[in-house]
Amino acid sequence: NADGTMPVGSRTVTEGYLRAIRAPLVGGSDCPPFRMDEKSRAVMVNQRSLDVHAPNQNLVGRVLELVQNGPGATYTITGILGTMAEDGPAVTPVPFVYVCSAPGWWPDPEYVVRTADARALARDLREIVNGIDSKRAVFGLRPLQEAVDGAFDQPRLDAAILSSFASAALALAGIGLYSLFMLVVADRTREIAVRLAIGASPAGMIRLVAAAAARLLASGLVLGVVLTAAAGRVLRGVLFGVASFGAGALATSVAAIATCSALGSATPTSSAAKITIRRSTNRGSAPASSIRTIQ
Repeated sequence: NADGTMPVGSRTVTEGYLRAIRAPLVGGSDCPPFRMDEKSRAVMVNQRSLDVHAPNQNLVGRVLELVQNGPGATYTITGILGTMAEDGPAVTPVPFVYVCSAPGWWPDPEYVVRTADARALARDLREIVNGIDSKRAVFGLRPLQEAVDGAFDQPRLDAAILSSFASAALALAGIGLYSLFMLVVADRTREIAVRLAIGASPAGMIRLVAAAAARLLASGLVLGVVLTAAAGRVLRGVLFGVASFGAGALATSVAAIATCSALGSATPTSSAAKITIRRSTNRGSAPASSIRTIQ
């Protein structure tokens, strides 16, 4: 910023916490033992901090000041951690500062414990805490994997809603294509009947209608790809793990639309080969009174 400050996120941690979650150490060292008499406390920063604020520099040993903690609160950078998803999987990681502290420093700390039996550990933890302070509540106990999976709930919901709308749109597109090509075949009934009468093959009539369907499909696919590229930023913010112009997702969409179009135009296309002169005359003949007058 213009005043020399750099926007970062912050979290108070202990060395044991970082080991428990197996935070990757990129450079420097982990949080040292906490000492209240030190003038400058220790902090660690993530790789994203280097990439954004100090590319190609070594920040280990540098001193920084956290503005939110008041003037004069200096901290020495002891190590660099790998970038972790602090704000959820759908949010782009930002520069983060991890303030090294003593266990239990925060009023309501969160503990991470590794164990082979989560249920037994939960029971033992409650007994230990109750023995220290019976009024102290133990809450939010759950496996770390469950917490990680819970972070995907909103992206899953977004994807499910988008999928339902996409399925409805695909079904409507199939119905619309079916109706459109039935209308096209009905409007060209006389032409198709005449072509068949003068020697055109039924297969040729099928190719005639199929070619019209293919042209319409190709135009729609080109327009859809262009609109998808234009709306890439919106899609990237809603769908986690899917690139704005991902080849896999785009190919799947094109295949689904092509299949829907083929199914929607199959019946009208095949009906073009079954048109006869009698059917054509009946479909477009004049009223009986008019026929008698012409005769």
